[in-house]
Amino acid sequence: MSTSEKWGVELAKRMTHKLPDEPGIVKHVRGIVSMARTDEPNSATTNFFILVGDGHHLDAKFSAFGSVTKGLEVADAINHTSAEGEKPVTPVRIKRAVVESCKK
Repeated sequence: MSTSEKWGVELAKRMTHKLPDEPGIVKHVRGIVSMARTDEPNSATTNFFILVGDGHHLDAKFSAFGSVTKGLEVADAINHTSAEGEKPVTPVRIKRAVVESCKK
């Protein structure tokens, strides 16, 4: 059973809703959280990625919307774990995640 099969119908609908591209001025550097999408315009859904290194080729193309302030070593562990395809051989768990308001 895939993870998406465990979620309800309403959440599954939201996951297929395409979001408009909103590239901005935030630079894609280590620790930035950005929307994942295909090469097709306006194809982002609910998937995101955390940069474990600089990704300047993503600037002004992908929508960065946050940054990791603590615990970036977890993303490093996920990045360095052995995998079969895209699935880690040994799961790396995020035990806690907190979303905070942006500082002005």
